[in-house]
This record gives sequence, C-alpha cells and structure tokens, in this order.
Amino acid sequence: MKKAPGTRIKEIDRDTARRYGQLVQQLRTRGKPIPTNDIWIAATAFETGSVLLMADRHFSIVPMLETTGWDN
Repeated sequence: MKKAPGTRIKEIDRDTARRYGQLVQQLRTRGKPIPTNDIWIAATAFETGSVLLMADRHFSIVPMLETTGWDN
C-alpha cells in the first residue's frame, strides 16, 4: 500500500479494539450511535492522540474526540 509522505498506518490492536467497544457503549447509552466504521476511525484517533480531520458532523458527538473540519 502506497502512503502519502508524513502519514503512518496504524494497525488495529487490543487497545484500539477496547476503545472501540467503549465508544460503542457510550454512544448507545446516549442514544446517539454513529456508523460502525466511523467508530473505528474515532477509536484510532484516540489511540494515536490525533486530531480527526472530518467532514461528517456526527463525529462531534463522540465524547472528548478532538476534531477539525475541512474549512478550518
């Protein structure tokens, strides 16, 4: 897989899977589920300490996830 300069590929590990499960539970409890793949993206952002560049506003309901939009 070819990647852009300055990027890295993050493998899914136990910590990411655990974070994914926590996010699923939090969002279900709040009655605000988001698409499954987006929960994986959010979990990975948490695990890498990344700010998530997003176009989908539903990421803003993920507790404590740091996001920025394309227009910032």
